[in-house]
Amino acid sequence: MRRRLVAPALLLVLTCGRADEPEPPAWPVVETLVVQPSPFEERLTTLGTVELPDDAMLSAEVGGTVTMVLREGATVAAGQVVAQLDARAEQSAAAAAEAAVLEARALADQAEDALQRQAPLLRDTIISPLEFRRLEAERAQARARLLQAEAQQREAQDRLEQTRLRAPFAGRVERAFVRAGEQVTPGTEVARVVRPGAVEVTAGVPERYAGRVQPGSAATVDF
Repeated sequence: MRRRLVAPALLLVLTCGRADEPEPPAWPVVETLVVQPSPFEERLTTLGTVELPDDAMLSAEVGGTVTMVLREGATVAAGQVVAQLDARAEQSAAAAAEAAVLEARALADQAEDALQRQAPLLRDTIISPLEFRRLEAERAQARARLLQAEAQQREAQDRLEQTRLRAPFAGRVERAFVRAGEQVTPGTEVARVVRPGAVEVTAGVPERYAGRVQPGSAATVDF
C-alpha cells in the first residue's frame, strides 16, 4: 500500500520543477566592420562681400543742370564723357581767360623786344642806364602779367572740365542716378561705371579653419 502512494508524489514534484525553470537568454547578433582610411570632402559655408576691381562712382564736382547722361548699359572708353553739366558760363570764362593770355603774351613779347633793341644803345651810351632799367622793369611786369593770365586760364579750364564727368577706365555704365534736366549740387552721385570681368570676394573663416585654407583652395560663390 505504501509503494503505490510514493510514486505519484514523486512524479508530481518532477513535473512542477521543469515548468518553473527560466528560458535561456537570447544572445544578441553582432555585426563587425573593418574601418579603412579614405579621403573625404569637407565644406565650409561663410558669408562675404563681392567687389569689382574697377568700380567708379562719378559725382558732380560743381553744381548745375545736367544736359547729358549716358544710358545704363552703355559701353564707354577710358576718358569718355559719361555726363555733362550746363557749361555755358564756364565756356565763356575759359574763352575770356584764353584771350587774356594772348594779350599778355603779346605785351610780354613787345617788352622783351624793346629791351633787346635798346641793349646796343646802352653799350654805346646812347641811352642812360636809368632808361634801360626802366625797360627791364617793364619787361618784368609784362612777364608777371602773363604768368597771372596763364594761371587764371588754367583755373577757368579746370572749372570747365569739372562740368564733364569722364569714365576713368573702359567699361560700361552700371547705373545712372540722374536724368538730363535735373539739378545737381557738388557731391551728387551722377553715374556708376564698372569694368566687367573678374570679381574680388572677401570672406572670413573661423579660426580653427584658418590653417587649412591656403592660396589656391577651391571655393564656390553663390549670389
